[in-house]
Amino acid sequence: NHRLAQLDLSFEVGLECAQSIAVTLSESQCQSLTYLNLDGCNLGEEGFVGIATALRAYPQLRELHLENDNIGLMGCIALGDSMR
Repeated sequence: NHRLAQLDLSFEVGLECAQSIAVTLSESQCQSLTYLNLDGCNLGEEGFVGIATALRAYPQLRELHLENDNIGLMGCIALGDSMR
């Protein structure tokens, strides 16, 4: 959906689903997405690195919620890289 502005996935998804989210974000490039809530998804480092990489295509994103996702150091580095 190219008109999607908000996406709330605030439930535990695990690694496989996190990887699917990353692929979907990479392929959809929904330019209207401004809010992404991943609170409590427990994505882990490996799961979040792919999502962070996909977020490079979303400069319009204004809110990103990552509470209780255990993204770790590698996830933080990937997020920082995606914001450049």
